[in-house]
Amino acid sequence: MERLNGWHPSGDAIVLALFAQLIAIPLGSLIASAGIVLVNWSNPTYSYGVLTSTVNLALFGGMIATPVAILYGVPMYGLWARFGRSSILVLALIGALPGALAAIWQATIGAICAAFGIAIALCTHMLVSIKQKESDTLLR
Repeated sequence: MERLNGWHPSGDAIVLALFAQLIAIPLGSLIASAGIVLVNWSNPTYSYGVLTSTVNLALFGGMIATPVAILYGVPMYGLWARFGRSSILVLALIGALPGALAAIWQATIGAICAAFGIAIALCTHMLVSIKQKESDTLLR
């Protein structure tokens, strides 16, 4: 692939993933928290509102996920993207790894961390893929 205005997907994958985190962390946090709340909402003893619980969990989870995503997720994504191996499966595993480590401490916390990690990783990949497709169409 040729260079386009100084941007090259293999060279600037980390910078592109870092900018994608601005949208991916809130979006992935909302998606993960909505899924967690809807699963728990089917429990008859769950008494909180769905919208309130989703927003509260997304805010708290996003605050916890931000340093992990920036210090761990972005460099790992950049590394895999640099070698052309950034597939959905690999990114889901990268996102789930902090949750697997947290599951050693407590299984429920690990599952929640894995859900947030996977959602944020897949949102990041989606946003970076959109940017790369835009750049590919400009090269033609």
